[in-house]
Amino acid sequence: MTRTASRPEDAERPPMPVHPHPTPPPRRAGPSPLAPIILGSLFAALILATMVVPAALTIREYQQARQWVPTDATVTDSYSTATRTGHTRRFPATCRVTYRYVAAGRTYTSDQIGFDDLSVDGNIQYRCLTFRDTPVPQPGDVIPIIYDPRRPDRAAFLPTFPRGARQDLMRGALILCFIGALTALIVRFNAD
Repeated sequence: MTRTASRPEDAERPPMPVHPHPTPPPRRAGPSPLAPIILGSLFAALILATMVVPAALTIREYQQARQWVPTDATVTDSYSTATRTGHTRRFPATCRVTYRYVAAGRTYTSDQIGFDDLSVDGNIQYRCLTFRDTPVPQPGDVIPIIYDPRRPDRAAFLPTFPRGARQDLMRGALILCFIGALTALIVRFNAD
């Protein structure tokens, strides 16, 4: 027995396929998981550019100073203002020592005390922390310094390890770790 179409339009229509599982509705497009990664990377680059790289360069200069040449210099000007108490000793809150020295047959003037000269934290200048153990020299005093033989205009008095650079490196590393962890959490949260 053959079945015939009762209506002509039924004969022209192909049979509908039967799927055992219906197709789920399309997911709504949410935020891209790349957005937090890109944002985290931009913040990390900003931290690297402003804290970590300058601190690393200062520490590198300190390490290269081992090759610098020692000589004597004469203090031409010095001052220190107010004192702060640090741990067990007092040190100046602001300070400046200008000295003159001869290198490679030429006379130079410098006011670089150590390698923290550009690091300032609040009201306490790291450069003045070096005077916790050494009194601020007075005009006319002869002091030992070191200078860069490749660039004799670069010199340092009391070339101690750059405290400010070390703290900037530690702060930068902590911030980078925080940014990395936060970015990972955001990506994981968005994936769920």
